[in-house]
Amino acid sequence: MNGVGGWPGPVGTGAPNAVTYPFRSVDGGAVLDRQVTGQRVWDLNTDGAAHNGMVPDWIEQIRLTDGGQGVVDELAGGAESYLTTWRATEAHEPG
Repeated sequence: MNGVGGWPGPVGTGAPNAVTYPFRSVDGGAVLDRQVTGQRVWDLNTDGAAHNGMVPDWIEQIRLTDGGQGVVDELAGGAESYLTTWRATEAHEPG
């Protein structure tokens, strides 16, 4: 995953923050199930975040962690924060 750093390993199906499939996306607009590639079915609980397609599963696992909803809310607001900052730079008058 871009070689930047480690990605989460499996937590096991009995862990308190184990993902229960299917689950709702962060915005509640989609129902997500295990990702399938050919005959291979991926499960965050047993495979960890094995590829980029499992980022939504990882975010769900973060949400299930104590205090995790606040972290997910911060993640969800990141793009808007960037755009707000960019708009402010465009509106800036030198001097």
